[in-house]
Amino acid sequence: MVSLFERQVAACPDAPAVVGGGVSLTFAQVDARANRLARVLQANGVGVDSVVGLALPGGVDMVVGMVAVWKAGGAYLPVDVSLPTDRLAFMFADARVSVLVGTDEVLGDLPAGMRTVSVDDPLLGVMPDEAPCVVVPLDALAYVIYTSGSTGRPKGVGVTQRGLANYVAGVPQRLGWGAPGARYGLLQAQVTDLGNTTIFTSLATGGCLHVLDADVVVDPAAVAGYWREHGIEHVKAVPSHLAALAAGGWVEAVLPSGSLVLGGEAAPRSLVDAVASVGRPVFNHYGPTETTIGVLTGPITGSAGSVTATVGSVPDSVGAMAGSSGAMADSSGAMAGSSGPMAGRPGWWRGRRIGPVGSVWRLVRVRCWGCRCRICGWRCGTSGCNPFRWVWSVSCM
Repeated sequence: MVSLFERQVAACPDAPAVVGGGVSLTFAQVDARANRLARVLQANGVGVDSVVGLALPGGVDMVVGMVAVWKAGGAYLPVDVSLPTDRLAFMFADARVSVLVGTDEVLGDLPAGMRTVSVDDPLLGVMPDEAPCVVVPLDALAYVIYTSGSTGRPKGVGVTQRGLANYVAGVPQRLGWGAPGARYGLLQAQVTDLGNTTIFTSLATGGCLHVLDADVVVDPAAVAGYWREHGIEHVKAVPSHLAALAAGGWVEAVLPSGSLVLGGEAAPRSLVDAVASVGRPVFNHYGPTETTIGVLTGPITGSAGSVTATVGSVPDSVGAMAGSSGAMADSSGAMAGSSGPMAGRPGWWRGRRIGPVGSVWRLVRVRCWGCRCRICGWRCGTSGCNPFRWVWSVSCM
């Protein structure tokens, strides 16, 4: 991911890279800030596979922090400082966080027991702008993210650089994203991975990422005004969030000028029909998190032309990203076809010391493959606005 970003720094150093909180940074400025922070992280022992907690405000600081951790060789863990202290302490210990990065304002209120780096430290301003020298293997961790824990103890998912590189090589192309200078809007908090589609695409392809403030993303008039003022072309949204923004006749106003990606939950048919009536391209993009954000991507339309799944295979219009393909299985693990593993090796999470792969999942022997697979348990049919409502889905372990 660092090499993809640095190609854009070389190609368009003065192009805007990230805008948020009233601050705009070019690719060269993000690079210089990230290099300085990366050197401080290295001085604090960060290297390949070190996990660094980022307790930073969303927007410019978080993006710089992510790139800095990668440049130091490590993996970042986004930290929601509003979580209870015991939940944070568990995550820090479970992920073996070695350094915590934050502002002076928040660091003192977070669980202790690790080194801390403040982005308010004047030392950052005198560090060299040149990138530190570090070789990062493709199978090194890129980031760690925790599930909600709604069904038990939260689980840390460790995503690799290989999975991340595979993701940005495949998914943006399917969405029609990736043009240099394209403008992306981010509606999600950066402590989840849903918005990473826009963040990683923008950084890797020379786009401009606009991060909206928390009070703006819930205001239809404010969102519509921001899209119009800044010419936002591409957005990814959770269907329920989009529905709330679109209520009261705001559908067309809250859509970007280019394409919309829906993910994270099922989209009601009424919402898809309303969006499709405006004439914007709409895509469905689904995970799970363990496959690096999402693995299945395809266009969806209104009632007259919805995408449906052929039993036993993934239709051409709803494809898996590079290195992956899709299939359905019944509850016994028998395949309804044999198109290949839904999530192939390139995008699969590493598991690492955060927990053994498959430790909380039911493993079965799929008869037509003879390999260990994970049953995700997505409910399924071949109708509705999501191209897939999986009955059972299997992912090659």
